[in-house]
Parts: sequence; C-alpha cells; structure tokens
Amino acid sequence: MSEELQKTADAENNNTQTAELLPFKLPAIVKKLLIITAALFIFQIPLFFINEIGTERERKYKQVQNEISAAWGKISPLIPVPYRGVLLPEDYRVSAELVPEVRYRGIYQTVVYRADIQMDMIFRQKEKQERKVVLAKESAQNIVVTVNGKEVPTFKETTGYHFFIPETEKGAVKCHIKFSLSGAESIQFVAYGSLKVKGAWSAPGFSGVVLPDKRHIENKFFSAEWSFSQHLYRERVETKFHLPTSDYASVLRFLRYATLFLVIFFGAFLAAEHFCKIYVHEIQYLVSALTPILFYLMLLAFSEKCGFLISYIISSVIVIALTVFYARMIFNRLKPALLLGGVFSLAYALNYFILRMEEMALFAGTCVLIILLAFTMVLTGKLNRR
Repeated sequence: MSEELQKTADAENNNTQTAELLPFKLPAIVKKLLIITAALFIFQIPLFFINEIGTERERKYKQVQNEISAAWGKISPLIPVPYRGVLLPEDYRVSAELVPEVRYRGIYQTVVYRADIQMDMIFRQKEKQERKVVLAKESAQNIVVTVNGKEVPTFKETTGYHFFIPETEKGAVKCHIKFSLSGAESIQFVAYGSLKVKGAWSAPGFSGVVLPDKRHIENKFFSAEWSFSQHLYRERVETKFHLPTSDYASVLRFLRYATLFLVIFFGAFLAAEHFCKIYVHEIQYLVSALTPILFYLMLLAFSEKCGFLISYIISSVIVIALTVFYARMIFNRLKPALLLGGVFSLAYALNYFILRMEEMALFAGTCVLIILLAFTMVLTGKLNRR
C-alpha cells in the first residue's frame, strides 16, 4: 500500500515539474489562428479548381473566336504597300472604311468586319524601268486599278495581285488601287506615307509604332489619321475592335486575391467572436468560409450571361446575405451579423475598385494589408496578460 502511495506522489511531482516547464496553456485565440492558417491552405484546393475552370472556359472562348474569324476572313490582316521592283511609291496615301459587326456562337462572340481600301500613289517611271507593280495581298477582293485615270487589268498570283504601268506612261505616274477584304478582330497597316481609318464602332483601340496624329470618337463612329516618317517603313500600326464583354480575364485576376479576401473574412469573424464574447466553433469558421469560395464560381458562371459588373454585384449580394444569415445563427444576435455584413460589403466594394484601378492596384492592396496587420496587432497585443 505504501508503494502505491509513493508512486502517486512521484507522479504528482512529475506533473508539478512539467507545469513549471510549461507555465501557460496555449491561448484559445492562437489555436483558432492555427486552424484558420490550416484552412487557408486547404481552401487553395477548391480555388485551384475554380481557376482551372475559368482558364478552360477562356481557352474555349478564344477557340470559338478563332473559328468564327477564320470562317469569315483572316484575323488581323496586314495591308501592305504596293511596290515596283525594289522601289516604293511616292506620295503614298491609303484610306480604309471599316464596317464591323458582332457574330455569335452560343454564349461566345467576336468582331468581324468588311473593309473598303483605297490607295493613291505616284511612281516615277523612266524608260527601261520595271513596270510591274505588286500588291502582295492575296485576300483582296473586287480589286480595281487605274493608272493616270485609266483602268488597267490586274493579274492574280500566289502572294497577291500585280498590274503593269503602260509603256505610254512616263514621268510621274499616278496609280489608284481600290479593293475590299474581310477580316476579324483588328486590321494592320504598314507605317508608310499617310493613313486614314474610319468606321462604325464605339470602342476602337489603336496600337503600333506610333499612335494616331488625330482621332475622333463620337457615339458609334470613329476616325483616325496618321502621317509616317520614311524610316518607319518596316513597322506597323493597328486598329482593334474591343468588345465590352469577354470577362474571363477579370475573373481570373480577382481569383489571384482570393486568399487575401479569405484572410479578411476570417479576421472579421475572429474580431466578432472576440468583442461579442461568444464562442465560435471551428466547424462554423470553415462552413462560413465556403461562401467567399462559392463567390468566385458564381462570378465565373454569371459573367457569361450578364456581364462582369452585374454578375459581381449579384454574387457579392448572395454571399453577404448568406453570411449575415449564418452569423445571426452563430451569435444569436442581429447586430453583429449586420456589422459583419457591412464589413464584407465594404470589402467587396474595395476589392472591385482596387482591381479596376490596374496601375494603382498594387499600391492600394499594400495599404489594405498594412491596415489588416495593424488590426491584428490590436487584437493580439494583450494576449500575454490574460
């Protein structure tokens, strides 16, 4: 009997020594933070699959765009400069009138167009000089060529068309070329001479070696003019037709910041638990965090039907409503649930405007992280005093 008592005493001494080595228990909030950290890693799995779905849908969209464009005409065709032997024309002027339209296949769409091109140029023709002028554009249609006001025949070849300056024409020979073609998405021109482009489209884009010297966009019509230096001959300029939809890139961009938003989400629930003095179970943290995960899937699905902004509003409203409903059940009070709803409404609004700022997105996002870090410091600063 005395031996059993001795063993019990030894065990109590060991427990006392262990307690001296570990003078404090792991705080509950630290346990919560560890669970939240683990949850953040686990939630990368559904976020990865949502990102894969978005990437696949974007790939499908581009594939359908290319199929529609290829059936209509060449994508982003290049309009070359006619040449004679190794010589380029003088006083080269080209004008293009574009008639774009939107073609659909299911939920996908792309822009195709008809272009009427007119070229005016001068060749200095001397005796025994090459008289063959080449327009290396095989997709040209309805081509008409006049030399000094007289129509001349054109001849089809593998790479395009050619015509001959009549032997009777000498000196400054004025040539006029008129043709049409079908294209899709954009049209490119060699940066030589002068260029005028106009068409019926409300959101054109201009890119290339130089931007237009003049441009005018009003209602659904636009016009642009360029004057090029001689040394830019090997460069290009481009006129693009932008669509107001095609929002897969925006959704995928928002997905990159999903982890940051989850941190905000968990932090808000942790603060609500701290200030309301109501215990929130770990399972409730995980279930509530499924709503911002679902947000990105809803955003991807709705954006295919009603555009990015409307789908963003619908998705965020659904997520906030579910969060308020669940928080009301957790805290058994309406006020903290509404406060959480207000925090998440502000977070979704900030998330939208920050990512739409593009150039300032990094700066604004960094400021948000600094504020979150300061809030976390306030929340955890007195843990050692409890």
